[in-house]
Amino acid sequence: MNAQAVSGRYRGAAAGLEVELRVDVDGSHPLNVVSADYSRTSGSQPRYLGSMRLDAPRIVRGPRLLTITGTARFTFGASRRKVSITIPRDGAGRPPATLRHPLDRRRTLRSACEFEGVHFRHVEFEEARERGVQRPPAHDTAAFTTRARPRTLLPVDAYAEAGIELAETRPTQVIETSGAGPDAAWSDAELHAAMEQHFTALGDGPKWAIWLMHAGNHTDPTISGLMFDRRGPQRQGCAVFHGYEPADTADQRRGRLYSCVHELGHVFNLRHCWQRSLYEPPVPSRPHALSWMNYPDRFEGGPDAFFGAFGFGFDDAELGHLRHGFRQDVIMGGAPFGGTEKTTRGPARGRDDGWAPDRQDPALRLRLSAPAVLALNVPVSVGLELSTTAQRGRLVPTRLGPRSSTVDVIIRRPDGEETLFEPLLEHCRAAPSTELRPGAALRDSAFVHYGKHGYAFAEPGTYRLQSRYTAPDGRIALSNVVTVRVRPATTRADRRVDALIAGNEQVGTLMSLLGSRADTLDAGNDTLRTLIETVPSHPVADVARVLRGVALARDFKHVDARGAVVTRSASLGEASTLIGPIAGLAAARPAATPARRAAAHSRGPVTHERAFSAALTNLEARAAAAPAATGLLRSRPGELAALRTHLAPAARPGRRSGPSVRTRTRPINQQQR
Repeated sequence: MNAQAVSGRYRGAAAGLEVELRVDVDGSHPLNVVSADYSRTSGSQPRYLGSMRLDAPRIVRGPRLLTITGTARFTFGASRRKVSITIPRDGAGRPPATLRHPLDRRRTLRSACEFEGVHFRHVEFEEARERGVQRPPAHDTAAFTTRARPRTLLPVDAYAEAGIELAETRPTQVIETSGAGPDAAWSDAELHAAMEQHFTALGDGPKWAIWLMHAGNHTDPTISGLMFDRRGPQRQGCAVFHGYEPADTADQRRGRLYSCVHELGHVFNLRHCWQRSLYEPPVPSRPHALSWMNYPDRFEGGPDAFFGAFGFGFDDAELGHLRHGFRQDVIMGGAPFGGTEKTTRGPARGRDDGWAPDRQDPALRLRLSAPAVLALNVPVSVGLELSTTAQRGRLVPTRLGPRSSTVDVIIRRPDGEETLFEPLLEHCRAAPSTELRPGAALRDSAFVHYGKHGYAFAEPGTYRLQSRYTAPDGRIALSNVVTVRVRPATTRADRRVDALIAGNEQVGTLMSLLGSRADTLDAGNDTLRTLIETVPSHPVADVARVLRGVALARDFKHVDARGAVVTRSASLGEASTLIGPIAGLAAARPAATPARRAAAHSRGPVTHERAFSAALTNLEARAAAAPAATGLLRSRPGELAALRTHLAPAARPGRRSGPSVRTRTRPINQQQR
C-alpha cells in the first residue's frame, strides 16, 4: 500500500513565532522544496519576521516516517541554517509535521505544524465585471490538437494546478455602465480610480488578496490587460479586456483564460518570460518558454506553434516562485514588481547580463533621444527609434517603451546609482507584430519621469540613460547613452514649483496617467491648479495645463463608495481655455451676435470640441512653444488617439460640452458567478 502524500501547507507556533510551513516533495509535479514564513505572535496581530527556503533537501522515506534535512536560506539572521522536518506516514488523516532548526546560539525552534491544506498559498480573490461582459467560461484543453493533458480550466483551476488557492471571498460584482453611453471604454485613469474605490481588500500593507476586473474595452484597443500599481504597496489588482461578444468559440475561450491567468501572474510578481533578467538578482530570460507568462505571438512559429506545445501551466522557475518565493516577493502589496524584499529599487545593470553587448543582434539599431537640459521637476520623456539592416526585415512590436514591456530604460543618477525605470501601469498588448524593413524605422516616445519607485529625476545633476529592446528570439538592441542635465531650482518660480511637487505622489500619478478626475487624486489636482495660478509662465505650469485640460476634455466614469456608477461629463470649454493659449490659439468662444452666430453656423458650428481638437493638434506640432507639455503628450499616443476618437462624434447637435455630472443611482449588483 502506497504511503499517503505529505505535500501541502502546515501551520504551527512555538518560541513566540507562528510558522506557515510548505512541504513540496510528492504529489502532482513536486519541486523538492520546503519553505516557511515566520511571524511574531506578540501583540494583537502576527507581525511578519522573515522567510526560509530549503532547495534540493535530503529526503529519507522510511516506512513510518519521512525525514527532510538540509541547509536553508533565511531572509533574517540565522547563525546556523540546518533544518529538519519529520512527518509520520502511518497515521490516519494528515499527521502534523515537526519543524526543527536553530534560531540562534541558545534557542532551537521545534514546532508541531498541523496540516492546513493541499495548496501552498491561500489568496483571497475578488472579481468584478462590467455589465455585458462575461467572466471567461471554462476552456477544454482538448478542443485543439495539443500536447496538453485533457481537462477543463478556469483561471482558478490554472492556479490550483500550480498549488495556489484563489478563494473567492464575495460574489462577483457587476459594474453597471449602461449610463456611460458611447464612452464605455476604460482609460487608465478610470481603471486606477475604480480599483482605489472598489477593491475592499485594498490596503497600505502586504495582504494575500487580489482584485480582477473583467472589462469590455480599453481606450487603446490593442491593450488586452494591465496590472494596477501605485507608489507604495503594489501588485494588488489587474484588469482584462474581453470585448462584449460572448465567448462562443474554443479559440475565444482559450484566449480569455490565457489573458486572465497571465495578468494574475503579474500580480504574483511574475515577469514576462523574456524579461527575467530584470529580476533582482537577475535570472536567465527564457523567450521560448511554454508558460502562461509568455506571449504566444512572440513564440517561434507564432500562436499555433505555441499552443500546439503548451501544457497550460507555468514553468518550474515560476512554480518555485509562486509556491516558495520569499513572502514579500510574492504577496500582494509586498516587494515592488520585479523586486525583492531586500531591494526597493530596480536592478543595477552591472549585475544583469541581459545588457551584455555580446547578446546584441547586429542587424538591429535602437536610438535613444532626450532633452539635453531641463529645469528641476519638468517631466522627462524620451524618444525611441528602432531600425534594422536585415534584408529580410524583422518582426517587431507596434509600440516601444516600458509601459508595453518592449523597451527597458536604465537611468544612472548623479550619485552613480543605476535604476531600471518601471512605469506605474504596465500594458499587455494583443496587437500583432509589424514587419520592419531596411530603410524604415519604428518611432515612439516614453514617459520615464515617475513610476513605481517615485520620481526618477528628483534631484538636480547629470543623469545618463540607456535603453534596451529585447527581440522574441532573446537577442537585444542596445541604444546609445544620452545625458540629461537637470538644473537646480534657482529662480523664485523654480523654488515655488519644487515646494509644490517634490515628493508629491499624487502629482506624479497624474503625470503618469496624463491627468485624471478621480476623487482620490483631488489633492494632486489642487496642486496643479495652484501651479497654474502662482507660476503661470513656468514650464511645469504648461504641464499642469495639459494634465488638467486632457482630463477635462473627456467624460470620466468611476464607481463611487455607494456602488453607483458616476459619469462626469467633459468640460471642453474649460479644457480649451487651459491649453489654447500655450498652443498658440485663443480659447474658442461662440459668436456674440445672432448674425455672427448664423454666419459661423454656415461654416460649421464653433464648438468647444473643435477648439480643443485644434489646440491639441497645434500643441503637438509646436514643440518649441511648450516643450515640456509637448514631450509629455507625445509619450501618450494611445491616450491621445482615444481622446480624438472621443471628440470626433462629440460635435453632433445636442451634445452638451459644458460641465455636468450624470449619476446612476442603481447600485452595483452583487451576483453569483
